[in-house]
Amino acid sequence: IRNLFRDRYDFTAAVLARCGGKVRFMGNHEALFANQAEWMTKIEAYEAAPSTLPADAQPPVIIQDIANKTGLNALMMKRGYTAAQLHQCLSDTKAFAAVAAMTKYATEQVHATGTPSFVINDKLTNAHRWSDLQPLLPANRN
Repeated sequence: IRNLFRDRYDFTAAVLARCGGKVRFMGNHEALFANQAEWMTKIEAYEAAPSTLPADAQPPVIIQDIANKTGLNALMMKRGYTAAQLHQCLSDTKAFAAVAAMTKYATEQVHATGTPSFVINDKLTNAHRWSDLQPLLPANRN
């Protein structure tokens, strides 16, 4: 799974999904999607409210503010993260670069225009349903 973010909110969620590495990714990813309606409502309120951030706020400060005020951090704390761990994840410029590189790959290399998109052997498929995608996958090998 690679991220293709469209805005600072997607970016924040993508960085949080990857907090804890490969071992925690799928659970984080699933929790974010399962609770998306709740945090999207809070994002709309966040977007409508006047910003309390300084005009020159840098990305780590911005996404930490987003995570705190939209319930994303609260959701991740329910998954066992501490505030310090989340702050570390949301300050990790290497993680930022990795998520940005995934989006660059998706948009510039394979020309994905949205999610979900499925790429097999570096080629974008037209599959959007399992019944279309399954025949394109190699057979399972044990």
